[in-house]
Amino acid sequence: MSSSHRVILFLICFSAAANAGPQGAPDLKTVVERAQNYVKAYQEQLGTLIGQENYEQAAKWDSNTTVSNGTTRSGMRAGTQRRKMSSDFLLSRIEGQWFGVRNVLTVDQRRIDGKPADFARILAQSPVTAAQQLEAITAANRRYNIGDFIRTFNVPTFPLKILHSSNVGRFVFEKGAEKKIGNATALEIRFSEASHPTMIRDLNGNDQAQEGSLWIDPDTGTVLKTETRITARTGSIWGKVTLIVTYKLSSNVNMLVPDTMEEHYDSEFHRVDATATYSNFRRFETEVKLDIGPIEQ
Repeated sequence: MSSSHRVILFLICFSAAANAGPQGAPDLKTVVERAQNYVKAYQEQLGTLIGQENYEQAAKWDSNTTVSNGTTRSGMRAGTQRRKMSSDFLLSRIEGQWFGVRNVLTVDQRRIDGKPADFARILAQSPVTAAQQLEAITAANRRYNIGDFIRTFNVPTFPLKILHSSNVGRFVFEKGAEKKIGNATALEIRFSEASHPTMIRDLNGNDQAQEGSLWIDPDTGTVLKTETRITARTGSIWGKVTLIVTYKLSSNVNMLVPDTMEEHYDSEFHRVDATATYSNFRRFETEVKLDIGPIEQ
């Protein structure tokens, strides 16, 4: 064994010892592995759910210059815009990919014109066609977002993808402190993305590395809360994104489901805050059995 390999081995052993808590508490590696197993089982149990989402947004411009899609716009008056939306919210897994799709019903308490999306018909089609149509609905619903930030990953199950076995190697994990989440005691596991290319990239293909925290039940691996942060730059403008998701037990489906999702987008001139609250998740059944494809490993 080379000296460099001995140093690496020593550091790994030292890290494991340092992360082992008192009274036989699970070490960092064990907690992350349990969380991976939880997410894998969660995918299998999730199937397809539908619930209600209430989504409130507030956009504030702090100067008479804002940025939209990387293009400077001058002469816009500083001020605040607000919007409330009510939607059916579909959670589904198709060919290993999670989808969180809003079927917007009302905007600022006004009913949306047109026929609502027919999720049953869409999910009865081939997986490829269903995925394409759900992506098209998601893209179309972005017109209801306010502010100058393009939002593409604001889905409450997105942070769990960190713990997919295909992604977990991208991240460096660090053990934090315990915290009470509801009635459970959770251990904070901090993460930072260290691989290129990153899971999220901007419209020009540039890396947007994630960092943040997962609050995990150390004995079961259950993920109770997540916080994801991204700092990115478009031209000369820096932007910061924070996504915070909490989960709660649903008696309807006997599993944890999204409870709230907070989004915060900041730049030098502009801020958007949004909060989604979820309720009444239930199984979404179709007459045709959907081939959801293999679990993402």
